[in-house]
Amino acid sequence: MKRRIRALYKRLIKNIRKPEMLILPGQLSFFFLLTLIPLAALFISLFSRFNISTDFMSDLILNNIPEAMISIVDTLANGVKANTNAVIFFVSALILASNGTHSMIIASNKIYNIEDKNYIKRRLKSVLMMFVLIGLLFFIFLVPVFGDMIIRIVRSITNETVGNIVMITYNILKYPLSFGLVFISIKMLYIMAPDIKINPKEVNYGAAFTSISWIVITQLYSLYVEQFSNYGSLYGSLSNLLVLMWWIYILSYIFVLGMGLNVTKYQLTKE
Repeated sequence: MKRRIRALYKRLIKNIRKPEMLILPGQLSFFFLLTLIPLAALFISLFSRFNISTDFMSDLILNNIPEAMISIVDTLANGVKANTNAVIFFVSALILASNGTHSMIIASNKIYNIEDKNYIKRRLKSVLMMFVLIGLLFFIFLVPVFGDMIIRIVRSITNETVGNIVMITYNILKYPLSFGLVFISIKMLYIMAPDIKINPKEVNYGAAFTSISWIVITQLYSLYVEQFSNYGSLYGSLSNLLVLMWWIYILSYIFVLGMGLNVTKYQLTKE
């Protein structure tokens, strides 16, 4: 048993130190940031359905992204006829964001020792993976990050009985639901990334590690957003953006570690 653990550890370190694995976290964090544009649009559309104030939405989301993007997101999300520049910017953001999942595919092929063949097929797969990733990040922002704040708003606009039921249900389901959906989404990305057929069982270790780590790190970020964030000054806004970038980079690095764990398990199983 000790020999197997030692072999797993040594192979994992070797895989993580590969150049593509060292570069990938930075690439992913950059493209994750680009997904904030469609994510913010989804948030604004969702909150507008429940007549939640624009000021509340601004405090939750828009102060965490560059000011230049706010008008574009607001225009697209509220159904106003967008100008050509806004549409081009939004579509370009989606295309650029798919480069992040494309990097996942290339890195996976490298560490699985798979030859890159069909570029078009790979790009189409990266777009599909991007929508899985956007859905995952949307859920993370909606529940683990801003969930407590949103539930308090819901309680304030409903009667006490309904509000208490919503709060109790949320507290019971928050962590099981978060782990389940994050685990399934990350597992899908790990399975889809390499251009070979992957047995779903072979990515369980990496997906579980990544899911638990993401939830823990996200809870710490949620604590910062709720207790320490400050939108009232330029320094406060810049600090919020910096913490947001650090959070996304840590998520990206953990994702790569989970990928390395999956590859190591795959290699040792084959041997």
